Amino acid sequence: MRAAPSFSLPTACGRAERVAIALLGAAAAAALAAAVWAHVDAAAGLRGLGAGRWIAVVLGAAVAGMALGWWSAPRAAGTLQWQQGQWTLVPCSASGSAAASRVGSLRPVFDLGGWMLLRFVAEDGRHARWLPVSRVSAGAAWHPLRATLFAPGASGPAAAADAP
Repeated sequence: MRAAPSFSLPTACGRAERVAIALLGAAAAAALAAAVWAHVDAAAGLRGLGAGRWIAVVLGAAVAGMALGWWSAPRAAGTLQWQQGQWTLVPCSASGSAAASRVGSLRPVFDLGGWMLLRFVAEDGRHARWLPVSRVSAGAAWHPLRATLFAPGASGPAAAADAP
């Protein structure tokens, strides 16, 4: 069996992924604030603390959660490479320069046709990265990526060793 050709794919969260992360942060923060408020309001007695305050607290928490989600979403995860039968992730450091590369395994978690969520796990098993990839952001690497991920047989070092 032939090994797939080498390719390189820059990975980063696009605007849609960052918006989704921000909305999840807003929903989580608002739900937590509402749950805490329910306990605080119950302790206040029969009169409660008022709906206006509840709305202000929940909306404030939602805005804070949205901001936290937006700013914590990775802008540049790094470069994903498939070379000689193995996956390598070269992460970007905070300064934007390339950090130490990691060899590991890659598997698709969600495949929506034009968008995939991939999970890269380094060989040490401690470093897992979630990589959103879209057809538009991948460009010419989209087809080799899908062909490598979904090829029959293993797509790791063992498959490359079996290649003639």
